[in-house]
Amino acid sequence: MGTLDTMTEVPLNVLMMESSERDALVILQELKHSGYVSHCERVDTIDSLTAAIPKKHWDVIICRYTMPRFCGLAAIRVVRDVGLDIPVVIVSDADGEETAGAAIKTGAADFISIREVGRLGAAVQRELREVRERRDRRRAEAALRRTEVELDEMQKGLVQSEKLAALGRVSSGIAHELKNPLGIVLGGIEFLEVKTKRG
Repeated sequence: MGTLDTMTEVPLNVLMMESSERDALVILQELKHSGYVSHCERVDTIDSLTAAIPKKHWDVIICRYTMPRFCGLAAIRVVRDVGLDIPVVIVSDADGEETAGAAIKTGAADFISIREVGRLGAAVQRELREVRERRDRRRAEAALRRTEVELDEMQKGLVQSEKLAALGRVSSGIAHELKNPLGIVLGGIEFLEVKTKRG
């Protein structure tokens, strides 16, 4: 029985760093057993890993801890340096908390002994969910930042509108205050004009 919530087949882009074709097939078989249809590219050098990363949107990177040409920790650093949010799951022949701790500290999403490869499907499912959650959180945070900027601009516009409205009220008051004495002066001038014409 698989580990996915539904037993439908889920497509999965896997970049696998594994020198042994036999072990790669064991890993792919376990993913299939867990309900994934894996589209896999297998690499076995740092250069081939670096070249493969931009080729496709990888859902997960599964890496052997030790290989003839490089180790899993170096692969984790390459992925981290690229800056993509791709979970790296380390599969190892070696057991031990020290080895697992070094991998996790470097940035591995999980560390699985090849003897416990049955945990792989659940680990992949968990990591895919966490990637989705991180992506959704980043989107929400970006939307929040945009909203904060919009609100700040609206507040500045409202303050400017209030300033203009206050200026308008002051101007109206000044005009009223000037209009009253001007009216008296104009009235006096008209009176004098009329009187001068008559007299």
